[in-house]
Order: sequence, then C-alpha cells, then structure tokens
Amino acid sequence: TVSKEYFSTLGVPVRMGRGFADQDGYGSPPVAVVNEAFVRLYWPDQDPLGQRLLPETDPARTYSDGPFAGGEPVEVVGVVADFGATFYGEAPSPALYLSQAQYPGSGLTLLVRTNGDMPNLVSTVREAVAGVDAGAPVTGFRTGGEMVDSWLRESRTIGAALGVMALLALGMAVLGLYG
Repeated sequence: TVSKEYFSTLGVPVRMGRGFADQDGYGSPPVAVVNEAFVRLYWPDQDPLGQRLLPETDPARTYSDGPFAGGEPVEVVGVVADFGATFYGEAPSPALYLSQAQYPGSGLTLLVRTNGDMPNLVSTVREAVAGVDAGAPVTGFRTGGEMVDSWLRESRTIGAALGVMALLALGMAVLGLYG
C-alpha cells in the first residue's frame, strides 16, 4: 500500500490512467495501480485500465485482514513505469500498488525527497512526525544511495565472487601453460 504522493516523490511517471487521488479514500470503491511488467504479464494485448482484480477465495491463501479480505474486486486505474532494483539482467517484477488511504496498515515507511543534508533532515522529520503523533517512533533513516546499495548488495557480491574465480582460472591457466 502506498500514498497518493508515492510515485511523484520517487519520480516514477504514470504511463496510463492516473495515480491515487483524494477520492480514493476509505469507503470508496477499491482501486489499484500496476506497473508495466504487470501489464505485460497479465494483459499483454489489452487495455489494463478498468480491469478488475478479483480477491482470492481460498481462506488458506489469504489474510483475514488483508487488502482483499472484503471480497470486493479492485479496479486498475493507472499504470506506472517499472522501477526498483532487480538482479542484473533480470526483468522487473510485476507490482500491484493499493491506496494506503483505502487499506491502512500498522506500519509506515516515510519517503522524503530533499536536496538538504541528512543530519538537518532527520531532526526536521522527527519534529514533523511528533507534531502529528508524539508517540510515533521514527527510526531507520537511510538515504537513497544507501537504499540502492542494499538493493544491489547481492548483485555486487556475486559479481565480486565471479571476478575472484576468473582471476583464479587465469592463474591456473598461466601455471598450466608455464608447466
């Protein structure tokens, strides 16, 4: 679940339809935004706007309080560009986004776009959150660069391991030729 400002904060363009809006609140018909990979997988030759996603009916595969627990179909109102980290050479994963206003959760990740420095931003964000809810814990500050580093850690580790193995293979080939 994401807020209506999520895509604009991350700079992700809406390719078709619209993002979430004020009218997509609690009690309004449920809506979703999907990414282009989702469209390629499920509706390759169709218009995704207006498509309805039906909830899972098997109780063993659903959460009793999950987004689809109400049994109401969710209508696709927008398509956004693919974004996020993937393993090198891997296609982006299909993604479905639901309105946080329609499906509020117990946890929240706050994204802040700024040109300022991190130490000043941390105190400003803490003050702003305290102004809304003084008891809300604010932890785990990370910059965009730190998030990208954590997303790419697996790819970088595999790349480094392959590089070491390539050097070992080269060394063994040189020794073999010398012998």
